[in-house]
Amino acid sequence: MRQFSKSQAQAMVEFALAATLIFFLLAAAIDLGFLFFTKQGLTSAAQEGAMYGSNKLKSRTGGGRELDYVTIQSRVRYESGDTGGNGISNLLDLNSNGKDDIKQESGVIDSTGKTGYIKVLSLADNNVNGNPTDDGGALCEDPSKSTVPCYVYVSVTKVHRMFFPLSPSFDNSVNVTSSYYLLIRDSFRTGSGTENYGTPTATPNANQLVIEPDVFSSTFTDLTKMPWTFKAYDKGVGTSNGAGIQNVQITFAFPGGSPSLPNGADSAVPYCVFGGATSCKSLSQTSLISAMDTNSEKNALNGKTFMITVTATGNNGVSVSNTFTTVYKK
Repeated sequence: MRQFSKSQAQAMVEFALAATLIFFLLAAAIDLGFLFFTKQGLTSAAQEGAMYGSNKLKSRTGGGRELDYVTIQSRVRYESGDTGGNGISNLLDLNSNGKDDIKQESGVIDSTGKTGYIKVLSLADNNVNGNPTDDGGALCEDPSKSTVPCYVYVSVTKVHRMFFPLSPSFDNSVNVTSSYYLLIRDSFRTGSGTENYGTPTATPNANQLVIEPDVFSSTFTDLTKMPWTFKAYDKGVGTSNGAGIQNVQITFAFPGGSPSLPNGADSAVPYCVFGGATSCKSLSQTSLISAMDTNSEKNALNGKTFMITVTATGNNGVSVSNTFTTVYKK
């Protein structure tokens, strides 16, 4: 019988102890990797269901709109393909018993979305902070009539079978859950709760407001006779003159910027240099003489450039300005 030296025996014992620890660490690393892989798969599936549900409501019995719970659950189950994914995270077998959750058994998937392994809820964001999960689970029964934002909430749970159930921290299986929510954008809701499935009126903004010359010349010979008009409209509303416009302010400025002669605000077309409700006006002789007296004689202004600033204000108060130049020719 072979005899081991004291040092060899000690090394064997140390190796046995170290190998056991290394094996447990390796097993834990593998199982944690599989858990992370499963979590990622469930997150993608929940996101797929929420994205579909946020855009595809269905008509409900008695009027209104509601989530298409069955179709959303189907989108979740087949997010990884017809086979449900790989054996580690099979979305068709969420309770991990080797059977299809719908075709081979019942009770795993609740078609109402309220219970089961795939929960689908329409949550109300009552405090309007963008997070519907902190409102006590308040439901949004009909998103098309709600006066607060409604979100589709999808939660997916899977039973993960441990490959190395040797650690005292784990059992033979562990439940993994992932959820996702998105704002419901299927239909346009009015503040009164009235259903409206049409296209909402666009909100004007500075990028949509357009100011163009209508009747305009780069030179002029008479300060009192300038029937120049401008077009202003909001592209989000229409391209006709005045579409989506609250008012237009036009300022006529002498060389050097002073004095400047505002025309007041035209609330209707035509938008004229010196104002015009139904027709364009001319600058009064008294105002003209006063302005000329403070800016030298007419001869000194010959060949000088005057500035016309047009400011259009949209229906929601957003404004944009454009400046045009013209030269005085005596």
